[in-house]
Amino acid sequence: MRDRRAAAAGLSTFGHCFFHNQVEEIRHAAVREHDRTLKRPPGFPRLVLASVLGTAAVGLAGLRAMGQGGLLAGMAARAAAVAGARAL
Repeated sequence: MRDRRAAAAGLSTFGHCFFHNQVEEIRHAAVREHDRTLKRPPGFPRLVLASVLGTAAVGLAGLRAMGQGGLLAGMAARAAAVAGARAL
């Protein structure tokens, strides 16, 4: 009788471990499948460019809100002049 109880306990432990491992394997397969459907995140250069453009946009909006339209026009004219000089 003692051997039967030991065998039953061992079988129960094995069954529990086996099914736990099967569930983990199914979860990992589901995560891998889900990861394949995701798009790649943007790279470092794209994030830096987005940060620079966002900072510039906020700065320009702040200058415009403060009524510094003339300063903005001067900055744009200087930028256009520099771009025109480099194009030659």
